[in-house]
Amino acid sequence: MQEQLDRMEAKLDALLQKNSVKKQTAAVRKKQYREKRMIRERGKIPLPDFGVLKRRDPRLRSKHPEWARRALEFGVRNDLCGFLRWLVWDYNCNCYLKKPITFSGGYFRVSIGSIRNPYSEFDLMGLIKHRILLRNKADRCDFAERPWWDWCYYIINPIYELMLEMPGADKVNPRFVKGLCLLQGGLCSTPVEVYTELYWDRNETLSNLNRMLKQVGPLLHTCWRACVNGLRSKEDPSATSQRQRSCLESA
Repeated sequence: MQEQLDRMEAKLDALLQKNSVKKQTAAVRKKQYREKRMIRERGKIPLPDFGVLKRRDPRLRSKHPEWARRALEFGVRNDLCGFLRWLVWDYNCNCYLKKPITFSGGYFRVSIGSIRNPYSEFDLMGLIKHRILLRNKADRCDFAERPWWDWCYYIINPIYELMLEMPGADKVNPRFVKGLCLLQGGLCSTPVEVYTELYWDRNETLSNLNRMLKQVGPLLHTCWRACVNGLRSKEDPSATSQRQRSCLESA
């Protein structure tokens, strides 16, 4: 009888010890998760209480020098798409505690304060598969009022201005500069002269816009596609590109 009691007591002790180890392991894992999340969120700020596409967030000024430095690096390499992918990804993933623009159900969900608005690629940027052609005044107004124009001006404009003041800015490829200017929708300090005395402006007349889009439409389309890829990226796209180049070189 005593032997049975001893065996039962030993089993109970083993079960209690096992349960204690599980609890300790779970506590350690929770602590590690909290520490990793704190490191990941360090320096990030809450989402603004206004639409992220409609106003400039003054709290992001501290990011401008870093973004301008990276713009210079990409610009010297003439990697316009690479910079736009990286910039949009960094803005969307590394500035705020929550992503300002998420993607689900085939739509981008843009924070406008307490809720999110759904946008398709076309709603957001006017991105389409075929050549951009504005058929009437309604198309022209629709094109000029795409919310991505505002985002590009609020984010890219200060980066562009800082980049031009940096040593080595004269080595930036002209196509890179042109792409950044076009995305600002005509509000850039160095406007793009598409034809003689006709400068890029998203608010131009219907005929002038269609005329200019024949020249700059393909580059705009390329820039928008890079921005979409940046919004969809879950990890640093520049690091991914470097890994792919390394694999190709070693193959």
